[in-house]
Amino acid sequence: MPGKAAPITEPGKKPGSPAGTPGPAAPAADPRPLSLLAGDLYGDGYKGAPARPGSGGEEDETPPDGGEPGTPGTGDGEEGAPEGEQAPDGGAGDEGGEEGEPISSLADLLAHFELTQEWADSLTVPVKVDGETSQATLKDLVASYQMKEASEKRFNEAKEKARAVSQEAAVQRDVLQGQFAVAAELFRAAEAELKRDSDGVDWPKLRSEDPAEYSAKRAEVAERRERIEELKRGAAEKYRQTLEKDRAQKMDALRAQVQVERAALLLKLPEWNDEKVAGAEKAKLISYLTGLGFNRDDVLGLYDHNMILIARKAMLHDEALAASGPAKKKFFRVPRVLSPGSPKPREQARNERLGKLVTAHKRTGTIDSALGVLHARRKT
Repeated sequence: MPGKAAPITEPGKKPGSPAGTPGPAAPAADPRPLSLLAGDLYGDGYKGAPARPGSGGEEDETPPDGGEPGTPGTGDGEEGAPEGEQAPDGGAGDEGGEEGEPISSLADLLAHFELTQEWADSLTVPVKVDGETSQATLKDLVASYQMKEASEKRFNEAKEKARAVSQEAAVQRDVLQGQFAVAAELFRAAEAELKRDSDGVDWPKLRSEDPAEYSAKRAEVAERRERIEELKRGAAEKYRQTLEKDRAQKMDALRAQVQVERAALLLKLPEWNDEKVAGAEKAKLISYLTGLGFNRDDVLGLYDHNMILIARKAMLHDEALAASGPAKKKFFRVPRVLSPGSPKPREQARNERLGKLVTAHKRTGTIDSALGVLHARRKT
């Protein structure tokens, strides 16, 4: 049976509506693609159209951000940059940026993390002094380093000065000794020549034959002898002055050496840079050494830093022993040792005899052997 034909309606009317009643106007066609319309409808939850059955799992060409197929999108309607190229405003490719200069100093580190110098000075570092571990702040370490550098500088300066003074004194001493040796040789030669001239004159004969010549010769010899003596006195005075100058140079060298020793002492004993600490320990050290019998003048004249360090170490050791109190004597019981051939102790002899009787009873098992064992046990 033929089916019914669909009713004919006028354009703009719904089927079944009364004739002449206009229906609602058809919506205008949206020019945007369906994928964008679906994105507006479902919002961020829209992930593209599902794959059609039998499509073999092919991926939808619609991009997840709502862009048109085949067109890379940005999620906000803007065109994305081609693959492999950086966005003009510097996206993820600029996050790493160019590497900055490495941090090579504490000042750079503090500036980088916006920290203060006071905070850095309060940081502690484990240190070991005389075998004991303690904590020292960064400020203390810097101060200790500066103190050590200053001590080393003073030590080197004093050492160079002492070497220069000693070398200069040695050079001058060698020059003067050479000059005095030459002068002494000249004096001996002049005196020998004067003696030859004097001995070559027959003074009694000259006096009788020519008294005037005799007097002139005598005056000449006396004048020459006086001249030699005057030169010798001048040389002796020069030698005395040289000795005094040499003594003064030795004192300067000693003072320079004392400065060297003092700088070396402060380098190994930096706490003595504090005058109060140094004064207190020096007074204790003087009292300690004089108490041991050393002469006070010798103690006050001690400047060798190695000797001072040894004396101070001995003083501190004795103070530590005195503070810990006298050590208790330990007594050990020494076992008695018998010399070869000496008689055995009575108890040992009884035990040995009992052991022999027990062994014999185990072997024989007689009544007599049992009575012997009982009798020996009663005695022990």
